[in-house]
Amino acid sequence: MIVAPPDTYVLPEWPPHELARWDALAQRAFEIATRAGTGARFRRTVDEVRRLVAEGQLDELDRRLGDHRFARALLTVWHDDEPVARASLTRDRLSALTGQARLTRLTTVSLIAVLLKYFDMLDTWEPGLLAAVGAATLQAVERQSVRHARGDVVETFRRDHHYMVRAEGPADLVEALATQDVALDDYIRRSGLLGFAKGRFGDRLRHAYYIAQIRAADHTLSGHRFLGELTLQTVLETPGRDGLHFGHEVLEALTDKPADPPSDEWMGTILDIAGDPRLRNTPRWRKWWEPVSERAREQVIRWLSAEDLRLFLLAVENFGRDASVEDLARLFPPRKKFLWGLYDSGRVHETRLILGRNVRRSVQEQVTKVRTDIALYQSNNDTAIIYVDCGDFHLVEGSHNFRLWVYAGRPVPMLTDRNKRTFTSHEFIYLAPGLHAKEHPAGRDAHIAVTHKGLWQRRPLEFLIEEYGIDLDPEQLLTPEDYRELKYRHRLPVLGAARS
Repeated sequence: MIVAPPDTYVLPEWPPHELARWDALAQRAFEIATRAGTGARFRRTVDEVRRLVAEGQLDELDRRLGDHRFARALLTVWHDDEPVARASLTRDRLSALTGQARLTRLTTVSLIAVLLKYFDMLDTWEPGLLAAVGAATLQAVERQSVRHARGDVVETFRRDHHYMVRAEGPADLVEALATQDVALDDYIRRSGLLGFAKGRFGDRLRHAYYIAQIRAADHTLSGHRFLGELTLQTVLETPGRDGLHFGHEVLEALTDKPADPPSDEWMGTILDIAGDPRLRNTPRWRKWWEPVSERAREQVIRWLSAEDLRLFLLAVENFGRDASVEDLARLFPPRKKFLWGLYDSGRVHETRLILGRNVRRSVQEQVTKVRTDIALYQSNNDTAIIYVDCGDFHLVEGSHNFRLWVYAGRPVPMLTDRNKRTFTSHEFIYLAPGLHAKEHPAGRDAHIAVTHKGLWQRRPLEFLIEEYGIDLDPEQLLTPEDYRELKYRHRLPVLGAARS
């Protein structure tokens, strides 16, 4: 793993059996480092510590903290048994332990192991406990003589303790390594932390590494090898900040990018982790999307809208080609410019794609993996329809003979209900307009249906700009030729007063 920008290096993947072997060696190294000098007598002392905690004899525990063997046994139990650590690792007891016991180098290593295993979890047991354990560990380290051996975890802590005693430390360490162009794995091995990297400090270090890679990456490009690791449950489900999963931090970072639509690989990673955020109130949505920021959800919905527009326009283009429509070159560019103009001007909040069976099959043959939510159009297998929510107005656009429906105000629930999986022509031509007319103060004057003939964009622009006071820039929505025709042969719409 490389902390520097990920596209700078290309390293071969380790096969699973090698990774397992490396983990076994790391665990063995850790056990040697922390269990040296133990025997039957020490194991009996460990059992005694467990009994005292289990029986609630904490006063007896405290009375014996001055015995360095007993102190080391307590640290061993704290490391190996989280419930016992939660019940008995307090700032007062830790202070008594470091103040009374003769802390050998091995005991100091055990204290480092406890700190790195629980790390930011400590503050959830007792406020300020991380800083207290960190201070006690540094005090123990400073009592040890300096050695110049490579891979000595005591000397690593002496040098780099400021990264290991604060919740923000792992992120700062990753940033420092990136600045020095040092690989994270190299640092862990050379510093003697290999056997200590499976606890919360190691988790937060790897988390910071992933977040740094995400932030450095161009989300519009493919080939980011770290994305595959982000979908592993072992990565996503580890505890993150504020009681959330690390996967929630990943989603925030993956979506904290410019508005430009991401690569299929980037979007695929987001959807593999959390699913489509437009499918609200499902168990998956509540687990992954509800806890993250509204900004993150809106960004993905906007990106998915771009995907819906792309697939819709692909379907329209396919229809023109397959049906041998001779004037496709004239009919297609204005629709494409109108829809993408709305998107590029920031008007599109959400979309919904509705495809006939043949259209869906045609799109799937051209797109490697269709990930967006698609409803079924039952009335015509060759028709593609898209609903476009623009906030203060919305559209329903369709391929070939389907008219463009332009509505002022908010849509009727039928169009936005993702539990509704099928639609018919009757619903689009009669039911939706009728329901909208009942709900809107302007009644049937609050929507229009436009046939795609001539300069068809003129009527929607006049309706929205002049009748409903919606500030649109026709130049953004029209091809250069159509804009000139509207401006010089007709007239540009003049912004009117907004109607209720």
